[in-house]
Amino acid sequence: MQLNIKPGDKVADLGCGVGGPMREIATFTGATVVGVNNNAYQCQRGTYLNIKADLNGQCSFVKGDFMNLDFPDNTFDAVYAIEALCHAPNIVTVFKEIMRVLKPGGRVSVRTPLPFFSLSSNLLPFSLAATSGA
Repeated sequence: MQLNIKPGDKVADLGCGVGGPMREIATFTGATVVGVNNNAYQCQRGTYLNIKADLNGQCSFVKGDFMNLDFPDNTFDAVYAIEALCHAPNIVTVFKEIMRVLKPGGRVSVRTPLPFFSLSSNLLPFSLAATSGA
């Protein structure tokens, strides 16, 4: 799935681990990427790796919970998650948070190990409505 990330875009990586994909995306697109991870050690290690790659100004970590994102509404141009959201206790809550922090027209890509749960942004409104009973 393509997110069409451009230089200057602000992107969130949910469940980012130590940030390998974050650094690759920042390097190849010129975007600013913020990783959200609930593991303090992984955030610390990832910050070290960002510094080592000379990307500390372009990539950063926030210790947090993707069920309750600590960002204002309409913050990100794109949000992605790679094999992370399958660990969420309530997937509807996660997608509501994603949609809240996305700017209008923002893009989403989610990949999980569960074959039935790989969604692109054009499916999200339907999926949220169908799952939440809205």
